[in-house]
Amino acid sequence: MFINEDNANIFSATFAGLAFIFSLISLAINFHTSRKLKQADILSGLNSRFDALQAERAKLLTRTTPIPPIEKDYEVHIFFDRFWSLQFDEFVAWQHGNLADEVYRFWTFARWRQLTNPPEDWIINGSSVKSSLQEACRRWTRQEPHGFTDRPLVNGFIDMFGEISTATREIEVTNILNRYTRAINCAP
Repeated sequence: MFINEDNANIFSATFAGLAFIFSLISLAINFHTSRKLKQADILSGLNSRFDALQAERAKLLTRTTPIPPIEKDYEVHIFFDRFWSLQFDEFVAWQHGNLADEVYRFWTFARWRQLTNPPEDWIINGSSVKSSLQEACRRWTRQEPHGFTDRPLVNGFIDMFGEISTATREIEVTNILNRYTRAINCAP
């Protein structure tokens, strides 16, 4: 077969088209892999923070040395503040698609159980998950400084957990989560 100019042009165009398609496939695979690695990194960081909170909670529950009540109240307040800050960060990661839906739902069902039927080991110095949520919501609904851009996420978090805290059945929690699944515009 003799290569003429037309055959060479067809070959070049075909080769260029295939190279372009392979480049797009490579980019898609790279994007998917990068996204999964980012999700794994975020999940690891959130788990580490929760583990640290669990250790802090154990210390608060098993403390044997007497401390002034006001200092203990402060420590409990700080613990629950960190706890709800972590819950908010999990919510933000979920809203941005950086936390798998099934992971967030599993964690949120654990919070629902703590809100509706608090285990004894989650009541510290009279404060519970539910009372600390109410306190966090009161503080977080205050006017934020000018330029605060996370207000829709804060409001969404407060609204969603407000609804979850009053849910009486699992199906209600599922419906609430379905309504809030990436419902907040997270575009910068």
